[in-house]
Amino acid sequence: CLGIYFLIGGVVLLSSQKGDIEVFVNRRHNVFFDFVFQAITFLGDGLFVIPFLLFIILFNSIYKGIILTVSVLTTFICVQSLKIGVFSDRMRPKGYFPESMNLYYIEGLDIHTRHSFPSGHSAQAFAFLLVLALMTKNKKIGWVFFLFALLTAFSRMYLMQHFLIDTYFGALIATIVALFTYTYFTNYTKFSEKERWQKGLFR
Repeated sequence: CLGIYFLIGGVVLLSSQKGDIEVFVNRRHNVFFDFVFQAITFLGDGLFVIPFLLFIILFNSIYKGIILTVSVLTTFICVQSLKIGVFSDRMRPKGYFPESMNLYYIEGLDIHTRHSFPSGHSAQAFAFLLVLALMTKNKKIGWVFFLFALLTAFSRMYLMQHFLIDTYFGALIATIVALFTYTYFTNYTKFSEKERWQKGLFR
């Protein structure tokens, strides 16, 4: 799934002009999808991720919680360093497109104009949900995690908060970090061998 996503996404990026995909999506908005994608985009928000991490550490598995926390925190540092320190001048769609285009913005939604690249929400969703997919024994659920990560990235374009290139590279950074983190903790640490670490703090 990841290979197909990055392959197709790369082809689309190379074969289209910046803004074409976003305008195409923007012209096909409706009230139902406005509601759906405002909810889904929350999966990449710290207000969702942090409480979920605490729940896993407290009630499910300290070991899993550590892997997830390292993946999410490392991704956050990488993305914010690029967003603020390197690409601080990258404008988001609202700052990039002229007002004369009359693009649709959801009423009441805070639409940002700067710090576009890369997408933090997309990165956090992939960093979190990809590790969950790797750790789950039921691989059918793993597909669901991937789908929600993908929808979170798409929601950032639908809401006109980011360009495709922002979400693509946000997801790519998160994928690299998540795979490295999971591989490292699984193969090169002894946390998984200790029974106490397999339980939550309150179990």
